[in-house]
Amino acid sequence: MLKILIADDECLEREQLNDIICRRMPREAEVRMAENGRRCVEIASLWGADLILMDIEMPGMDGLEAARRILDQRPQTKMIFVT
Repeated sequence: MLKILIADDECLEREQLNDIICRRMPREAEVRMAENGRRCVEIASLWGADLILMDIEMPGMDGLEAARRILDQRPQTKMIFVT
Protein backbone atom coordinates (compact mmCIF):
# COMPACT_ATOMS: atom_id res chain seq x y z
CA MET A 1 0.00 0.00 0.00
CA LEU A 2 1.29 3.43 -0.99
CA LYS A 3 1.41 5.95 1.87
CA ILE A 4 0.51 9.42 0.57
CA LEU A 5 0.75 12.56 2.68
CA ILE A 6 -1.02 15.74 1.57
CA ALA A 7 0.38 18.95 3.07
CA ASP A 8 -1.49 22.19 2.38
CA ASP A 9 -2.69 25.02 4.59
CA GLU A 10 -5.94 25.28 2.59
CA CYS A 11 -8.47 22.77 3.91
CA LEU A 12 -10.39 22.67 0.63
CA GLU A 13 -7.23 21.80 -1.31
CA ARG A 14 -6.35 18.97 1.09
CA GLU A 15 -9.87 17.57 0.95
CA GLN A 16 -10.05 17.72 -2.86
CA LEU A 17 -6.73 15.95 -3.33
CA ASN A 18 -7.73 13.36 -0.76
CA ASP A 19 -11.03 12.78 -2.54
CA ILE A 20 -9.36 12.33 -5.93
CA ILE A 21 -6.82 9.85 -4.58
CA CYS A 22 -9.36 7.85 -2.58
CA ARG A 23 -11.73 7.58 -5.56
CA ARG A 24 -9.06 6.57 -8.04
CA MET A 25 -6.91 4.38 -5.79
CA PRO A 26 -9.22 3.02 -3.08
CA ARG A 27 -7.18 -0.11 -2.35
CA GLU A 28 -3.73 1.06 -3.38
CA ALA A 29 -3.23 4.15 -1.22
CA GLU A 30 -3.52 5.23 2.39
CA VAL A 31 -3.77 9.00 2.78
CA ARG A 32 -2.99 11.32 5.66
CA MET A 33 -3.11 15.10 5.74
CA ALA A 34 -1.11 17.92 7.33
CA GLU A 35 -2.17 21.56 7.64
CA ASN A 36 1.36 23.02 7.67
CA GLY A 37 5.00 22.20 7.05
CA ARG A 38 5.83 21.49 10.67
CA ARG A 39 3.03 18.95 10.97
CA CYS A 40 4.05 17.42 7.64
CA VAL A 41 7.56 16.77 8.95
CA GLU A 42 6.13 15.12 12.08
CA ILE A 43 3.75 12.85 10.18
CA ALA A 44 6.30 11.92 7.51
CA SER A 45 8.84 10.98 10.17
CA LEU A 46 6.50 8.92 12.33
CA TRP A 47 4.32 7.37 9.63
CA GLY A 48 6.91 6.94 6.87
CA ALA A 49 5.16 8.51 3.87
CA ASP A 50 6.19 7.21 0.45
CA LEU A 51 4.87 10.21 -1.49
CA ILE A 52 4.13 13.75 -0.32
CA LEU A 53 1.96 16.22 -2.22
CA MET A 54 3.08 19.52 -0.73
CA ASP A 55 2.17 23.16 -1.05
CA ILE A 56 5.19 25.47 -1.11
CA GLU A 57 3.71 28.49 0.67
CA MET A 58 2.43 27.56 4.12
CA PRO A 59 2.55 29.47 7.42
CA GLY A 60 5.18 28.61 9.99
CA MET A 61 7.38 26.30 7.95
CA ASP A 62 7.08 26.46 4.18
CA GLY A 63 7.04 23.41 1.94
CA LEU A 64 10.64 23.79 0.79
CA GLU A 65 12.01 23.74 4.34
CA ALA A 66 9.72 20.84 5.26
CA ALA A 67 10.96 18.92 2.20
CA ARG A 68 14.60 19.47 3.20
CA ARG A 69 13.98 18.17 6.70
CA ILE A 70 12.02 15.15 5.51
CA LEU A 71 14.58 14.21 2.86
CA ASP A 72 17.38 14.49 5.43
CA GLN A 73 15.62 11.78 7.46
CA ARG A 74 13.99 9.77 4.64
CA PRO A 75 15.81 10.33 1.33
CA GLN A 76 13.67 7.71 -0.42
CA THR A 77 10.51 9.80 0.01
CA LYS A 78 9.14 11.21 -3.25
CA MET A 79 7.77 14.78 -3.35
CA ILE A 80 5.42 16.59 -5.68
CA PHE A 81 5.01 20.31 -5.06
CA VAL A 82 1.47 21.56 -5.59
CA THR A 83 1.15 25.33 -5.72
